[in-house]
Amino acid sequence: MKSISKELFEWGEDVVSQCDNYAKQIDLDYYCFQTPMPESQVDFLIIGINPGGQKSYNEAMDLLRKQLGKEVSSKPVERLAQCINLYSVKNPNPDNIRMVSKLSRVFYTSTLVEALERSTAMNIYYFNTTNTNGLNKHLCEEIKSYCRKKTLEAINIMNPKHILFLCTNNHELSLMGVKNIKGIGNYMKEGELGGKRILSMPNPGFYKAFSYKNGEQMGIIIAEYLSQ
Repeated sequence: MKSISKELFEWGEDVVSQCDNYAKQIDLDYYCFQTPMPESQVDFLIIGINPGGQKSYNEAMDLLRKQLGKEVSSKPVERLAQCINLYSVKNPNPDNIRMVSKLSRVFYTSTLVEALERSTAMNIYYFNTTNTNGLNKHLCEEIKSYCRKKTLEAINIMNPKHILFLCTNNHELSLMGVKNIKGIGNYMKEGELGGKRILSMPNPGFYKAFSYKNGEQMGIIIAEYLSQ
């Protein structure tokens, strides 16, 4: 399987060079991946909207300098990713229990649990806000457009076989280049991105979609998709 680590590292260098400037302007921390960066072509890519938490970039950099014991002027590329899978329901992270509890209603069979465990997850937008409503408040269109462009570049590098967006907003999906969007039931949608079929399901913050009954049905749809 083709190694993509060098390409992704170079991609990450470009992200840092630009996003550090944005982060200093708006004082919001940022990162791209909710999992470790993949080293080879990805089978299952999950794409969320943006990280939560609304963390200060300046405070995050002060903490990083203390951790590293040296002066750094920008975020290292390695810090664009997490060292664990924050979406894992097999090994849930204590800081992400609310989201994981919702995802566990969808990824509930052993096959789905393992698929989620092996997945790569990233965000469309990289800057931390308390919720998605904060995107329009804190991120100008220049920043959002840059993040979308870089996310599409990362998708091309990773060349995933399966893509699941944690977003069902038609406008947001269209901005990411998704075409032929249509509902397929159970609050889910499908579309095409780069000639590939993609699925989308609501952000786990949408409580109604993540009832146990509906979660099970979403899991069935995703399992069928991943088997193709």
